[in-house]
Amino acid sequence: MDLQAVKLSPFIRTNAFYYKTKLVCHNFTVYNIVSHQSTAYWFSEIDSDLSASTFASLILVYLKDQLSSEKNIVIFSDGCTYQNRNAIMANALLNYCIENKCTIIQKFLERGHTQMECDSVHSLIERKLKNREVYLPSNYLTVTMEARKSSPYIAKWVTFDQFTNYSHSSSQRFSSLRPGQNKVTEIKALQYSPDGIQFKLDFEDDWTKLPQRIKNLEKKIIWPKLHTSTRKISSQKFNHLQQLKAFIPPDCHAFYDQLPHE
Repeated sequence: MDLQAVKLSPFIRTNAFYYKTKLVCHNFTVYNIVSHQSTAYWFSEIDSDLSASTFASLILVYLKDQLSSEKNIVIFSDGCTYQNRNAIMANALLNYCIENKCTIIQKFLERGHTQMECDSVHSLIERKLKNREVYLPSNYLTVTMEARKSSPYIAKWVTFDQFTNYSHSSSQRFSSLRPGQNKVTEIKALQYSPDGIQFKLDFEDDWTKLPQRIKNLEKKIIWPKLHTSTRKISSQKFNHLQQLKAFIPPDCHAFYDQLPHE
């Protein structure tokens, strides 16, 4: 799993475009190395931020939608701490294992060796975007599905109400991912199961139980929503988007008129 470089909406080839702030869009990509199918979860800045709960929510959406029957799952990602290697993501994955009676192994790629299948997905999307204009965020779904002719990628838009707050303190099963005297960034792999969490500081090591108190292993937890409504953009960005309407088709104007703003 990996996050694509930021995309903007609208994306148009006019000089006025470069001096205005645009709506920021993100693509969180999950590639199944068994089926060779990829799913792109698109969302904009009005739907969610780039917090750990956002990424935890997206990977949980994927697990529930496409791997709910699997009992042994392995996840590969880079070691970005705010995105993948943190207690919030770990709480979400542990909770999934408890509820589904399964095991998840999360492996972090070594620095300098983080190239993965998701990069090829992003490359094809970027190639499809070349010499193409984007008027609405939803256009990125079309581009994604057209990026690969054989076995097209799956593209989904994620709205604000689909994100869960896994950082909610009273719902978390544990508060720290630190493996004893070592740093969190030294963890190479984590194993989640209904019995708790184990870790490795080296891929050749044996699994070691995480030295953190984990509570309520048998208790069902109801996590709150991360957002109760769409997020607001700044008044300056809203005004800039209004000015950019002069360069996009009229039938796209309503979307930018209805954006929540300060």
